[in-house]
Amino acid sequence: MSEHAHTEDYRGLWWEWLIARIVFVLGFGIPVAMVIAFIFLAPPRSQTAGVTREAAGLEFCQATVSLAQSYGIVPNFAKAQGQPQTSDVRGRYVCTAATTTSKYLVAVDLICRNITDSHCYNLFSVSQGDGTVIYQRQSQ
Repeated sequence: MSEHAHTEDYRGLWWEWLIARIVFVLGFGIPVAMVIAFIFLAPPRSQTAGVTREAAGLEFCQATVSLAQSYGIVPNFAKAQGQPQTSDVRGRYVCTAATTTSKYLVAVDLICRNITDSHCYNLFSVSQGDGTVIYQRQSQ
């Protein structure tokens, strides 16, 4: 009779150990596997930062072209192209805008860091692709 009781105890213990192993694998194994997968499958940060930087640059140039369009200098159907280029003056950036027949270089002075605020842009000059200056802000 005592032998039968020990067998029942071992069976119960066997089920407890099985459940403990399952909980361990689900509780620790899956999160560890997810972390490892995230590390190896996530795109490199430099790649995502580059995409974000490109989007911000295009947004900046679109705002710059919109400013020149609001002055009536650049046609409303002109589109920003590429990324802003720096100039020899600190805080001044040049963006390219183009239509199907013309190219424009729009230079602005960025006077604050919020590129979504049009008050942060001060139009400096607009020139055609051949270098002809269409607009130049006068010195104050």
